[in-house]
Amino acid sequence: MKRIGLAVAALTLLAGTTVSTQAGAPAGPTMSIYASVPSPYGLALDAANNVYVSTNVQFINQPGGKIQTIAASNQAISTLASNLVTPAFITPNAGNLFVVQDGGTSANNNVMQVMLPGGAASSFIGGNALLNNPLAVAFDGAGNFYVTNDGDSWVIKYTSSSDTGTRWVQVPGGVGLADIVYRNGTLYVAHATGTIWTIPTSGPGAGTASPLSITGASIANPVGLTFDSAGDLFVTDQSGGAVYKISTSGAASLYASGAPLSAPAGIVADPAGNLYVANPGDNEVIKIAPPPQPVPALQGWAAAAFLTLLAGLGIMTMRGRAA
Repeated sequence: MKRIGLAVAALTLLAGTTVSTQAGAPAGPTMSIYASVPSPYGLALDAANNVYVSTNVQFINQPGGKIQTIAASNQAISTLASNLVTPAFITPNAGNLFVVQDGGTSANNNVMQVMLPGGAASSFIGGNALLNNPLAVAFDGAGNFYVTNDGDSWVIKYTSSSDTGTRWVQVPGGVGLADIVYRNGTLYVAHATGTIWTIPTSGPGAGTASPLSITGASIANPVGLTFDSAGDLFVTDQSGGAVYKISTSGAASLYASGAPLSAPAGIVADPAGNLYVANPGDNEVIKIAPPPQPVPALQGWAAAAFLTLLAGLGIMTMRGRAA
């Protein structure tokens, strides 16, 4: 029988189970430039995977900011809303977008509601003395919402759009609050000094900030936060030019780093596990595709039958060349 020399042998057998004998380390995430936009910062995603990005954040206290749409079908860029004052993070809720304006003055520190699909923008929470360089907003599903103040490290709680707000939790560490997200009864708050804080919104410990317990890696400058459909938390490290993954067990690992990431800020995940990252250092939105899924391995008698078949064909296996 002629010997078959293959670097990779993949056979479908035993009710369609596929096994690969390809050697080498598993492939990692793949980064690519998704779109070029000026000074991107916050990101949001709709059900059709259109990406919304806040831009022109460098114009402090000037109405030069925009919310731009990156179409999922062809990455075409269009303007959804304009004349915003230093728009920061964006949060989708009830079919619309909510963008925090870090306008530098009490009149321009507010939360704007941007209607979808038309883009009409109106004040949701007007400027008041409680908002001090606000950056992000999160909704808890019970009608309450929470705004992070970068200027004084307070999380401000509102029970409705007509509420004047309450200084709810002052996060330890001083100034440096960034993104805030809500999941399963808990708020997660990024702090630029290297800590992600958790704040229960109800039950025991409600309104108390505690550092998220993680192992395996430290994150120097967490800014953007997002959860994927599996419940893993992804964090942008702005000063480190990286994205970290924190599993549901608290294990932290470096997920992506290096070019093209440059001062990453906002981050969002789609249902397929792709990440989109605002990259203000290079005026881009970066797409990070997840690693390919490993091929299931045969076990027990099925694995033995497979190796016997390979030996009979004279194919190189992971255990060496067949005799």
